[in-house]
Amino acid sequence: MGEAEIQAGGDDALRAALGQIECFRQADETVLTPLLPFVEVAFYHEGDTIIRRGDYDGSVLYGLLEGTARLTKAAVSSGDIDMEDVGPGRLIGLAPLLAGQTGGQEGLSLVASTDLSLLYIDAEGLMSLTRRRLKMATLLLRYCAQGLMEREASSEETVGPERRVYRHILSLVERAEEGFWVPEMPRHAALGEATGTSDRVAAAAVAGLIADGIARRDFPGLTVLNMEGLRALAY
Repeated sequence: MGEAEIQAGGDDALRAALGQIECFRQADETVLTPLLPFVEVAFYHEGDTIIRRGDYDGSVLYGLLEGTARLTKAAVSSGDIDMEDVGPGRLIGLAPLLAGQTGGQEGLSLVASTDLSLLYIDAEGLMSLTRRRLKMATLLLRYCAQGLMEREASSEETVGPERRVYRHILSLVERAEEGFWVPEMPRHAALGEATGTSDRVAAAAVAGLIADGIARRDFPGLTVLNMEGLRALAY
């Protein structure tokens, strides 16, 4: 395992370094200055092990400044391994810290892919400031919320075209006396436009519902014969 070269650095240098980390980029001096006593700059050479598997206890966060590293997460119980190349701006350990789940990280390891510099941030120091200072808590909350919104948007982008059609039809369903139905079914062209697909995809999706016995065409609407089946196709 490589030995880190620690650099103390002045307050201005540390504040500038913190400002390079994603979650602190929008922070002003009043937010960053109280965190400085809990921060150190470290340097590693290519091939150095920064976190050895089995050693990580969540007491320190690692914020990459320059260079890249290979982050490996191994699930001890299942044996699954997830590897990711991480670069400048990434703060490793923040999510489990904020979630109160720093345990169970025994499978995590971090190895320098290039010469790199990073920040050590004391986890308890950060949490102490988060509990006592509204600005710090708000900053981290917004950062987490932005990440959640980005994941949700990415998830929507990966939904297949037919599934988008099924979801749209599901949003149009109303309860009727004898079950569920869409009172006025959109034309295929309108359905395709509403779901970002095409009239051909929309037509095929509706035809599939009818062929599978999930729905029945009752002009001008669509009667849903199997609501659970439609939900399963949509989600």
